[in-house]
Amino acid sequence: MTTTKKSILAITKKVHFGSYENLLFENVDLSFRPLNESLENVNLLKSDIVIIDCDSDIGLGFDILKAVKATHPGTPVIFITSQSSENSVIKAYRAGAREYFKSPPNMLELKSTIEGLLKLKETTREKRSPFSLSGEFGDELDEATSTLPPNILRSVCRVMDNFHMKLTLKELAEAAGMSKFHFCRSFNRHCGMSPMKFVSHIRIQRSLDLLKRKEMSISMIADAVGYRDPGNLKEKSFKNSNFVLLFGNSCYRHGH
Repeated sequence: MTTTKKSILAITKKVHFGSYENLLFENVDLSFRPLNESLENVNLLKSDIVIIDCDSDIGLGFDILKAVKATHPGTPVIFITSQSSENSVIKAYRAGAREYFKSPPNMLELKSTIEGLLKLKETTREKRSPFSLSGEFGDELDEATSTLPPNILRSVCRVMDNFHMKLTLKELAEAAGMSKFHFCRSFNRHCGMSPMKFVSHIRIQRSLDLLKRKEMSISMIADAVGYRDPGNLKEKSFKNSNFVLLFGNSCYRHGH
């Protein structure tokens, strides 16, 4: 089987190019674009992952982030800045960032994050590649998604790529090319749960990962996984035993 070569674009100041040259991955092209030139021809970008390291120039960084997501909504963006206020983190996630790191980032953590995103991008290309999910529905989903019909797989990929954004049943049904009624029946049959329950499950699993990052408050985590109200995250979490074990002791540590 021929492996499709992937690409990563790092948008940052020229002085920081060298910091990212060690992000070496097999069968992956890494290219650079200067931060102050990146608003030009954003629509021509063709990368599997975009890294935006705006350092202290967070205004320009947000402009580039919004432009990338407007023209390439399915491309995951890792946003890096030296400004780490809660407001900045929440604003980045609401603008469409998939991940957020404080500058300078821990390169091991950044590389691990990129590897995870690359694996997910590969999953969307190969119909029979299962998603690796943990938690209450993990085993069932790993088995189910390995044999999903193409239209249901498209909706699953839409969730995996955009769980941090607002998602509706109508949007997921359109991705599958089906009416909402028939989509719900088909999704339940193949995945063992409703489409919106699947969305909640993915968000909770992501929250479990983010709770391990001590610098992130509950408000930041809620925004990062698509819950604009932290109360919604808490409400959903009580239905997940794994989350309760972490969340119960973390809500006071991280604040609201």
